[in-house]
Amino acid sequence: MQSDTAHLSTPGDPGLVGPATKPVATISDRRRAAHRELVKQGTLHQDNVRTGRRKRARVEQDEAAGGGSHNAQSEAEENEATGSTSATQLEGDELEFDIDDNYFNGRQDSHDEPEPPIRQPDLRLSHTPPRPPSPPDAVRNEGSGNLPQQNLDQLTQIIVDIDAIERFAVLPKQKDAIAFIRALQHASLDDPCAKLNDAALHRLRVPLQEPLKIEDPALRHAITTYFALEHSANEAYERIRKSAARCFEGAADVPSHARIERLIAEYTGVESIEHDMCPESCVAFTGPFAELEHCPICGTERYDPIKLRASGGRTYVARQKFITIPLGTQLQALWRDPEHAQKMSYLSDKTEHLMNELRTNGGVFNEIDDFVMGTDYIHAVQRGDITKDDVVLMISMDGAQLYESKQSDCWIYIWIVMNHAPGDRYKKKYVLPGGFIPGPNKPKNVDSFLFPGLVYFDGMVGHSGRNGCRLYCGLIGRRKGTHYYPALLIPNDYRIPGSNHPDVSVYDLPNAASVEYPANLQKLVAAPNRTQYHRLRTETDYTTPDHPSTWEWAVFRDANLWQAHGQSVADAAQHLPSSFDRKPRNPAQKINTGYKTWEFQMYIFGLGPALLYNIIPRQYWLNYCRLVRGFRLICQHSISIQELQAAHACFIQWEIDFEILYYQRRAERLHFIRPCVHQVTHLATETLQKGPPICYSQWTMERTIGNLGQEIRQPSNPYANLSREGVRRCQVNALKAMVPDLVEPKQDLPQGAVDLGDGYTLLRKRDPYDVRPEGGAAQAIQEYLGADVKIRRWARLRLPNGQTARTVWRETQKPAEKVRISRNVKLVLDGEIRLAEVLYFTRLAVADGYGEDGEQNFRWQAVALVSMYSHPDRDLLELSFHAVSSCKPVEDDIRVVDAKSITDVIGMVPHRPELPSGVTEDRYFLVEKPGLDIATFGVTYEGPAEAGDDDEAQDNGD
Repeated sequence: MQSDTAHLSTPGDPGLVGPATKPVATISDRRRAAHRELVKQGTLHQDNVRTGRRKRARVEQDEAAGGGSHNAQSEAEENEATGSTSATQLEGDELEFDIDDNYFNGRQDSHDEPEPPIRQPDLRLSHTPPRPPSPPDAVRNEGSGNLPQQNLDQLTQIIVDIDAIERFAVLPKQKDAIAFIRALQHASLDDPCAKLNDAALHRLRVPLQEPLKIEDPALRHAITTYFALEHSANEAYERIRKSAARCFEGAADVPSHARIERLIAEYTGVESIEHDMCPESCVAFTGPFAELEHCPICGTERYDPIKLRASGGRTYVARQKFITIPLGTQLQALWRDPEHAQKMSYLSDKTEHLMNELRTNGGVFNEIDDFVMGTDYIHAVQRGDITKDDVVLMISMDGAQLYESKQSDCWIYIWIVMNHAPGDRYKKKYVLPGGFIPGPNKPKNVDSFLFPGLVYFDGMVGHSGRNGCRLYCGLIGRRKGTHYYPALLIPNDYRIPGSNHPDVSVYDLPNAASVEYPANLQKLVAAPNRTQYHRLRTETDYTTPDHPSTWEWAVFRDANLWQAHGQSVADAAQHLPSSFDRKPRNPAQKINTGYKTWEFQMYIFGLGPALLYNIIPRQYWLNYCRLVRGFRLICQHSISIQELQAAHACFIQWEIDFEILYYQRRAERLHFIRPCVHQVTHLATETLQKGPPICYSQWTMERTIGNLGQEIRQPSNPYANLSREGVRRCQVNALKAMVPDLVEPKQDLPQGAVDLGDGYTLLRKRDPYDVRPEGGAAQAIQEYLGADVKIRRWARLRLPNGQTARTVWRETQKPAEKVRISRNVKLVLDGEIRLAEVLYFTRLAVADGYGEDGEQNFRWQAVALVSMYSHPDRDLLELSFHAVSSCKPVEDDIRVVDAKSITDVIGMVPHRPELPSGVTEDRYFLVEKPGLDIATFGVTYEGPAEAGDDDEAQDNGD
């Protein structure tokens, strides 16, 4: 699976028809050529090149003149003249953002008064969490455990000289890649590969500006009925149409199903385009491959040989095709309606606000909550690669498993429009399917399939290569057999040339996106033959065998222990709320048969730390808990700088301890250090550059595959049906964006619900008549009001994050096996986070001052009656690096709390641990839903329907 970002011009701009570019990976040929020419001359114009680039040009000029390094005095003079500080290492390790007043409207003139420099915060760790046994001093540097700084020079784009690469390329694979780059550089809508008719070309080049109006009642009825029957068979539409024609005057004019589909396609201009491909899914016959008649990889014939021979060589019928949905008309639809066009201004407004905030706060980021706050985006804006009117897109590609018993049957890629606010951009109606590639195999040349979609992915060395880091940080791997592994510590008695470099400190890892990439790429493509190519690609001794029986941590070799652990996971699932989506199944039974990504995430990062406590040896458990803590922090939608620092500390210490505990400097265990082990250390710095990882995770792709798969109606031909549904969705989404009043307004509140404001809503079921509270709840209410009153209980409370908190009152009326407990909540009391179980919700009349007539006023206050949990066991909390919060219910501590003090619905899973104090007792440990913000952001989520749940039914009582 792959994801990346690209930006395109607005629909009215001819730039839309050109190739998409990656704002943080490439720059235009014109800018690149101008930059090279100015550097060659030794001068750069100040009004269109940054201060940092002027300094680098001066360095090259001085060196060319034999002056050695850049003169410090001249640099100081330039800093004084421009009002800037050094672009490489600022005071306090802060980062300068040289931002213009009107950042979207070009550079400041050289004579303008310079703005104060914008600085990044000093991202130093204020403390380091407790650590397990320390590694050798040679690999630890206590003084540099800070989040690495990203200075301006490091963030400057890496320019790959395609001309030089092309001259050196020898092997067909490299030549093909360069050919696709060249084809994209010269791409136009007139290219035969585009397969656009005259009407489509005209629509792209001369986009319609006025809003679309559909006023015919019969046509509006047909379209809204078509929308409503999204998951129904075509016959259902026809039956409704015929029934309306019999019963209502004028309804005979309602178009047929086929006619309404043609009308929607005409209104939106969204259509699919078919391209030939290899029957074995190797390549698509596009771009440089467009004229081939055989697959350049497997040699399979492109055209059906039987039909070709039968027609005497006149009829060419492709044996396999794939679908591309052009992006241009889908983006144009987003501007046809004024209200929708205003939604597209989020990105430019947010960027402008961010720049002003940086100046006001001295460049300090208090938290990172969107990709806009990443330095990659900020610098792309500074360079002018992204302008105010551009569309920024994220592309995501993955395989779709249409049948449970098979591997991926086809591949899908989607576009996410990042100009929308986070509350909108991940919704189904704003996710744009881009293409559908049938199986049976994984595409081997992805460039050829994406070429019609006007995007290109850079190729990098495989994960087992010598420089195998996917982020290309420059870390050299250590060889075992024909593979390299990114181990920081050198194995004992290890003498393999090219891999026997000294230990690498985890605190001083090279930055991602190494400037060595262009030189290494040029060296790679210059390999004279395939053998040398693979040698350069992996640069690759027999090691002693390593048997699992020697692994101290492999406690689940005991089958009984593994079965017992699997059952504990299955038992815990009941205590995870329905808003946590799919619950993890018993891993002892299901982990090798379709265990889903979400199940792994809930198991590993939710349940694992508590369920594995005192099961795996202590030092391995501590290492695991450190990783869990870091991931829980990094998976939030909004991450404070302090949390990012803490996550970075967890990750870097986890990595070095992982090598010490598992790999143990043994060459035969080098394969333990997989690329994912190394890449964890980059997560915090990548968050600084690209924003929170959850903003560009694969969950949107997974959800799209899931809901498209649900719409397959012909199992005998799933790919054709899936691609057709994808095209239909694009057309429907485009029309809804163009004519929003065709969409039925969403009901704000269910019947009988009470809007409490700030995103909180009381939901039924509710007592039909007043009841008198009992027990501890009655005493709590009496203390709260100072009076004995009757109340009406409410069953549910919808929270601003989309979760629904339920109650003991209703959940205990159902069989336990039919309930996923959703009554445990996290709340804020007196500024402190506490955990509690909700007994029920109610509304109380509380005093609210006196009126002018002297009579006391009252107002309704929504409250929750809760039974409190104790504070987490402090020793276990600290021992686990805050990965295990184990509490006891305090049954006699029942309180009345403001309903709006509740922030989340949580899971409280029973366990019986032996605490660090030596006490063994029944307790409950906390499980929070990872990535809640992104999974349901802007969408109310009730979770899967539960049998016997009549709380969902509308209660007509008072």
